[in-house]
Amino acid sequence: MEAGYRTFCRSLDSSMSLTAGQMDQHQDPEKLADSAIHFALLSYAAGAASRRYVTLLRHRRGEMEEKPVREKRSRQKKEEDAE
Repeated sequence: MEAGYRTFCRSLDSSMSLTAGQMDQHQDPEKLADSAIHFALLSYAAGAASRRYVTLLRHRRGEMEEKPVREKRSRQKKEEDAE
């Protein structure tokens, strides 16, 4: 567990440093909207990559069969709550 936490901390530090470095390159007050879109797209891409890795991990562990059932139950519960 401790090794996993150290790995997490290193990854977080690296990600924050990379982002801070990119922010330095996006300081033009005339291009704030472009900068906001740039970072939103980076966030979207990172989320997509993360979801892909989680899918691969679940597949490796044989958990892929469970997810659709949970999603179906969640959808049914939302529909019941809406009524």
